[in-house]
Amino acid sequence: MTFNTEEYKEFLSKYTYDNDFESVEYEEGSGRFEVYGDDLLTIDRLNRNTPQKIWTLVDKGDGIYLVAGKHNQEYIPLSFYITNEFWKDNKEEYLLKKHSL
Repeated sequence: MTFNTEEYKEFLSKYTYDNDFESVEYEEGSGRFEVYGDDLLTIDRLNRNTPQKIWTLVDKGDGIYLVAGKHNQEYIPLSFYITNEFWKDNKEEYLLKKHSL
């Protein structure tokens, strides 16, 4: 999935992906983690200590968003990301791709 919205560019200007954690499913350096298996265990461990580094990729109906925090109840998670920088507001979100009608 490729994203090129202004909001995603804004996200990338504030946050960098944390390469200290390795995903079993995705390429090294992508910052991306799957929603199951060993990747989810990594996210769960990090969520206990530093939840402000976790982002969830979700489909909110009108588009794909990157949402601050670990979400798996109000939205169906597509994947997780880990950043070096902490988010400051758990309501922070970025539209990555608008669904076309």
